[in-house]
Amino acid sequence: MPTRVLGRLLPETAPSRRLQSFRALAQNLPSPGAKPPRKIRRNTQVFLTFWPIKPNGEGAMKKKSTYLSFAARCAFPALLMLGGLSNGHASPLQQAARMHERLVGAPPSDPQTTLDMEALIRANRGREAAYLAMDAEHFYRSSLKNFFTPWSNAAENPDAPLNDFTATAIGMVRDDVPFDQALYGDIIYVGHDDLVHTMTAADDGVIETRRHIVPFNAFATLTNSHYTEFETKLIDPDNLSDITTQRSRISFKRFLQRKSQLAVLNQKAARITESAGLLTTNQAGFEFFTAGTNRRAVRFAFKNFLCHDMEQLQDTSRSDFRVRQDVDRAPAGDTRIFKQTCVGCHAGMDALAGAFAQYNFDNGTIRQRNTVNAKYTQNGSVYPAGFVTTNNSWINLWASGPNAALGFKGATSGSGARALGELLSKTDAFSQCMAKRVFQKVCLRSPSEAEAATVKSLATQFVANNHSMKSLFASVSLLPQCLGE
Repeated sequence: MPTRVLGRLLPETAPSRRLQSFRALAQNLPSPGAKPPRKIRRNTQVFLTFWPIKPNGEGAMKKKSTYLSFAARCAFPALLMLGGLSNGHASPLQQAARMHERLVGAPPSDPQTTLDMEALIRANRGREAAYLAMDAEHFYRSSLKNFFTPWSNAAENPDAPLNDFTATAIGMVRDDVPFDQALYGDIIYVGHDDLVHTMTAADDGVIETRRHIVPFNAFATLTNSHYTEFETKLIDPDNLSDITTQRSRISFKRFLQRKSQLAVLNQKAARITESAGLLTTNQAGFEFFTAGTNRRAVRFAFKNFLCHDMEQLQDTSRSDFRVRQDVDRAPAGDTRIFKQTCVGCHAGMDALAGAFAQYNFDNGTIRQRNTVNAKYTQNGSVYPAGFVTTNNSWINLWASGPNAALGFKGATSGSGARALGELLSKTDAFSQCMAKRVFQKVCLRSPSEAEAATVKSLATQFVANNHSMKSLFASVSLLPQCLGE
């Protein structure tokens, strides 16, 4: 009898090994010597279904219910990653598999995890299933690392080495720290204090067995070399001089430890007096405070956390009274260029950049002076009548005009990076940006215009749940368009 597989009618003659395998699955019987199909479509809503068809084609096709045994599930784990069983609907088992892969980036190492998640989904406890998936080590050392790392560098490279920016963001999600504090909190995550001592692989914090963790340099947290050690350094106990460079062998989930950013960065000497979460990490200093004029710090704060780059923020109606001396008011001798183009970004950006006037990156670490950095007054001869920065005050000129749509709340002026971070964290744009980014991560695509209401709802939930990123990940993973109906 012919068999229909993925809508194709396969002849009964000359049954291939693959056809025998499919028929065996359809009958819930093992096939001697059968091998799983080489190519399985993943992350789709197309599933294998089997209908017995009479040779003469008479009679309606009747779907034959097929329930894979636990052994079959283990033998063919790729089948679990398909988006849903027949008719475009995902079964609880398939929803569990998809949820785990979307959140964690990989199938569970233990098949029982999928079955436990399936049971929770069947019991209408999908959020608990999402939290079970997020308990996996891979969620932290792979999925979240790839999620946050592009924010930590101007090139937006997801493969950049682990750094204090990324590690801190990962730790905040793990501990469910309100994520608005990422922009103003005195917070940083480092390798656990125990890592300065030799630890055997018997400790479950070590992923790779038969190895020892190389003792960390106690003061390496002053620079990002600490995180290089955290991510790469291990030593083989059979040859104590054999330093290996295998990545991701120390548990991010267990051995990231929260500390005061001020305490960590000021271990040997005072380097900063005001911390602002991720905005004042060493990695942020390296990427956004090195040389230049510190305008990059403003640009990437808006781009990373409000999902708005300068081109989207252009507003030529703002006053240019805070634009610095290094900006030519008549490029190529034409004042119209400045008034019609340049001022659109510089008016608002320069007015906010005063928040970072005291920060610089020097000798491998971020530093804060008591006075304005010289870079803020360089090239003063370009336009001597321009604004001269004398302190770390800032003004939010974008609080009115078209950029008021970002939803600014509270004061429109202040001093220092922390106050600016608080301003940004309270905007509607911040919560909506986090919702968009998590949607894109979990659903593997950007939200469409038709899904704007969904994003807004997710953002509202994010704020109501005390800015919990973990809760936001769970909420997105339960969306029908991501989980599979």
